[in-house]
Amino acid sequence: MTNVWGFFLQTLSVSSVALVLLIIKRLFLDKISPNVQYALWLVLALRIVLPVRAGVNILFPIPMWVELLKAKVERHLTSAYSSMYELTGNRHIFPMYREMPVSVTDWLFVLYGIGIAAVLLHYAIAYIQLRRMLRHGMADEVMQAKTDAVAEAYGLRTVQVRMESSVHSPFVCGVFHPVLVLPADRQMSDPILLHELLHLAHHDPAKNMIWCILRALHWCNPFLWYVVNRIENDLETCCDQRVLERLEGEARRDYGKTLLLMANDRYARMPGTSSISNGGKNIARRIEAIVRFKTYPKGVTFALVCMAVLLVNAAVSGQTVNGSDAWLRPVEESRLDYALAMSRVHRCTTLAGALDTYAKGIIYQNGIYLAMASSLSQQEVLEAAMRKSAAEGWVAYHVGRGFDDKDQMVVYEADGYRICNLKECADGGYEALLLFSDVCTSEEQTENGTLVLPVRAYETEDGWVVERTGELDCIDTAFDADNMDVSSLPALQSYEGVCEYGKIVLDVYNFYMVEGNNIISWNTMSGDTFIPNAEFHDASILQQGVYDIRQADAGMPAHHVGIVYARVPEGEDTPIYPNHPVLTSDSGSSSDGYAWENRPVSELENGGVIKMGSGESWDIEQMGSVPAGYGVRIYWDGKLKKELRLEEVYGQ
Repeated sequence: MTNVWGFFLQTLSVSSVALVLLIIKRLFLDKISPNVQYALWLVLALRIVLPVRAGVNILFPIPMWVELLKAKVERHLTSAYSSMYELTGNRHIFPMYREMPVSVTDWLFVLYGIGIAAVLLHYAIAYIQLRRMLRHGMADEVMQAKTDAVAEAYGLRTVQVRMESSVHSPFVCGVFHPVLVLPADRQMSDPILLHELLHLAHHDPAKNMIWCILRALHWCNPFLWYVVNRIENDLETCCDQRVLERLEGEARRDYGKTLLLMANDRYARMPGTSSISNGGKNIARRIEAIVRFKTYPKGVTFALVCMAVLLVNAAVSGQTVNGSDAWLRPVEESRLDYALAMSRVHRCTTLAGALDTYAKGIIYQNGIYLAMASSLSQQEVLEAAMRKSAAEGWVAYHVGRGFDDKDQMVVYEADGYRICNLKECADGGYEALLLFSDVCTSEEQTENGTLVLPVRAYETEDGWVVERTGELDCIDTAFDADNMDVSSLPALQSYEGVCEYGKIVLDVYNFYMVEGNNIISWNTMSGDTFIPNAEFHDASILQQGVYDIRQADAGMPAHHVGIVYARVPEGEDTPIYPNHPVLTSDSGSSSDGYAWENRPVSELENGGVIKMGSGESWDIEQMGSVPAGYGVRIYWDGKLKKELRLEEVYGQ
């Protein structure tokens, strides 16, 4: 984590998981065994050690709370570690400092790091002092022999015994070189020795050390101190159950009586230790657990495991923020802070979703939509534009003309949009043209043109981002079912072939739809609903060719001109041409990637030009790609004159 807001997000998320676990344990207190009760805390351990990702709910909308509080506080500060428009999230659970602190929140984050170091140092010093004291502890051959006998009887490994007059209850100390510390003035029964040996067998001192370190990471959260104390107590109860599983009859009752005698004993609680005595109240709870031993209902554990799995999924992986969409269209300026905070948390999770959200932000002049799909660095500009519009009497989300010093940003009218010439870049991002139908960019312009906006989309850790890569352009052509002439647009890929019978140029375009199935239709606009996790539902390839016979060295045909072009199938080297007549005056295309055009010489455009075009469905899985290549056949007066493989001129 790199700022205090990352700590708030982490510790609140951890606390929420701990709270749910406490409630579950309380509800199932008399229905599940101590072993299962302790195992539930593994969910909390996972939540502590895994950094909370930005924009992901952990049971509760904590990221939203933190983001809103950060926006209100950081607005009035100039911090070195955090920014109002930076999405809060963590890559690791330890504090990292990149420069000197400046603001109050920076110093709080520094204090947090100092606190961790102080708590860990305190633990280290206390542990070292304890180990030094134990070096002077007395060996006792009788208790050592008794401990060895208990270990052998129950199939456990033994441990070195040290007698200390300054301790009041037995405990195991150490992870790598453990010792069993016993009070010098008290005789220990076999069950007590068994309890400590079981601590050692199940590596409980190491578990205790891990929990102490995790508690140090949240040293300023008193609720987590309480929870870790409960965990340590559950560890003792769990060990009691292991003892009871090895004892029979009266020995179990005697073990409970022994615990009662230790109710007032002082006990050590520090990293790398485990003690049978953990205070009067806790021992009372352990006695209650002993009374319930082997009376837990069958089947409850399985149900609880299922609940734990669901809790792990919610607590560790989390869910993207959802909820009412009223924040997307804040009417009052006072709601902008909340809306912008939500836009930082609720990011676009797919390429199609980002393009859809960004395009609708332009159409509806909605700055919150644009903020969701834009880089976080753009939020300050968008917020300034929305506050200016709100001051001028617009709804708070409105982005006015020229908000980014580009006068043509606003689309006054639009029936929909299309995604054209989507292609993958070398860096893994995508480039495309957003086309807006029936628009005008100023009151003087007609409403029959198409607005062309070049954009680039790329994926970040927080989600997909769309940004402009060039100026807006308004062209006269309005694309619809009757007009598929895209010659005014730059081609995604261009192919060319020249021979003695003329010159052929073939331009290729692709179109992607977020909604709809018709390759010549526009993305439907169902109100102003955004789809941040949308997928592409339709893709198409459009080819437009020009055959110019005027450049032919072989002269001109006498009666008819025919041309057929065919796509090279994926994985093949040569195109597959259709078996189609070439003498009739017709044109057409097929879904297999070829088209034909036949004209009398008298009907050629401009004295020797044939224009042709065709469209076909395209595999969405080949997103951003174009066909492998094209070939052309030229017919004069019904005879095949030339077969060419077109060469790529520019494009991918």
